[in-house]
Amino acid sequence: MGNRYPEAQPMRLCVINNILHDEQEIPAHQAMLEGCAQGMLGPGTAVNIRGLRHAPLTSQTAPDCYRDSFFQLLSTVQIVYAAMAAAREGFDAIVVNCFDDYGVEQARSVVDVPVIGIGSASLFRAAALAPKLGLIVPNLPGQVEFAARQIADLGLTHALIDQGIRMDALPFAEAWMQSLQDPALAVARFAPLARALVEDGAGCVVFGCGGFSLVCGAQRFSTVQANGREWPVLIPVTVALQEAESQVLAARAGTVVTARRPGSVLHGAAELKQLLADFGMPPLE
Repeated sequence: MGNRYPEAQPMRLCVINNILHDEQEIPAHQAMLEGCAQGMLGPGTAVNIRGLRHAPLTSQTAPDCYRDSFFQLLSTVQIVYAAMAAAREGFDAIVVNCFDDYGVEQARSVVDVPVIGIGSASLFRAAALAPKLGLIVPNLPGQVEFAARQIADLGLTHALIDQGIRMDALPFAEAWMQSLQDPALAVARFAPLARALVEDGAGCVVFGCGGFSLVCGAQRFSTVQANGREWPVLIPVTVALQEAESQVLAARAGTVVTARRPGSVLHGAAELKQLLADFGMPPLE
């Protein structure tokens, strides 16, 4: 059998956070990302995290904005720009670390490397691991309803247990700051939610948040004890990294790897430049 991880072909995966690229915060996020990826990827695979070039400061963004349609539109555009920058930088694949999967489909029309969304990747993995799944989401206005629509759009409503989307007790902003100060507190808070989902019938639990995915993944929170045994808890960013690595390896072996919907095309550099200009959008810096 051939070596799945040939040393002569290193791989670079870029993870895009749906927040402003803050040079002071990047080292902490990079450390969490490396904690998530440790032992989960091939020895020649490197991971790097990036934020958005233009976005509100996290401290200035009201949580309500994350479910606002116009905010989502602007965020999607910036994620696409970040994906273009990552492809130009030479990354082999891109992971969008927002469970909502903003910009994933659109980015596939402007870069010729795999683009993976952590939401769809982890939900499909959960459905493959168990007949029934449960989802933990952050405490944001409208988050449960949004996640239910997301699951329906993926055709996975049948796999979700009854009342299978459980919300964190703490408001997102408070929970996030607490988790950065003491990551173990996040695991302690989420473990009972995961256990309750399993006791109610879920065979696999998924975290529905990119930020908490980093926090809990770095803490190696991958199982929960319930009903006398261990059950899988999926860390979305880790699952998406594994999927990105798999797609790059498949492409290198000659498989055509694309997830563009019918009607979507891959725009060449000249066409993309013209389209941006026609719509009054700035070129890639």
